[in-house]
Amino acid sequence: MLDIEYDPYSADPCYGLSGTQMSSWIRDFSATVQARTGRYPTIYTTARWWNTCTAQNTTFGDTNPLFVACYCSTPGSMPAGWGYQTIWQYNDQGLFPGDQDVFNGSLDQLRTFATASQAPIPTPPPAPAPAPAPAPAGSVQVLPGSAEAGGVIGISVTGWSPNTTLSLTLDGTGLSSTVTTHDDGSAIVVLNVAPDTSVGTHTVLVAATSTKPVAVTGSFQVTALVPFSPYQILSAVLRFLFGL
Repeated sequence: MLDIEYDPYSADPCYGLSGTQMSSWIRDFSATVQARTGRYPTIYTTARWWNTCTAQNTTFGDTNPLFVACYCSTPGSMPAGWGYQTIWQYNDQGLFPGDQDVFNGSLDQLRTFATASQAPIPTPPPAPAPAPAPAPAGSVQVLPGSAEAGGVIGISVTGWSPNTTLSLTLDGTGLSSTVTTHDDGSAIVVLNVAPDTSVGTHTVLVAATSTKPVAVTGSFQVTALVPFSPYQILSAVLRFLFGL
């Protein structure tokens, strides 16, 4: 491997060589290694150094694997002449001792790269197939918009994919249920509101459980039970006793 990067002993990162001179030196070194070992050396460098000190030479990418150094979240832009890296050094410390490197290929490609008389430049693995798009989130409506504790509410969902299983959760009520949409993507479910449900606004969370997570929310108001007045109680007793 040829480790070619900034001159640590000089303010001139290119060792006093022009781009043409540097490219010629690297080509001579590479050819000498190939003649003696049967394979071209991997070149370790950074995109900035290479493009600056070789004047963006593009003639090494077809023969020399690239070991790019970039302490970044991605390998970043490649040096001139390479479309992708063979190895990426992304840090000088981490989980493993020393530099942190990752091979851009499969395990079989890594074995071939390490043992072949002329190491091929591995092609990167194919990009994974895009994940299926989530089912569209529909809408939810609570009918009526308010209910007394101990009463009932209806939950109407529309605009979902057909035959989608939905989970319904009502916060602060202990209520939950599931429902499967019809062919038109709609469904209705009726739930009893527990008598001890607190007065106030409660959220209904509707989420698709058979696809990638998508969810919508609605709300309803729980109102307090209105107590009977003494007059109403007396009137009810009299009507019961005397048919008034």
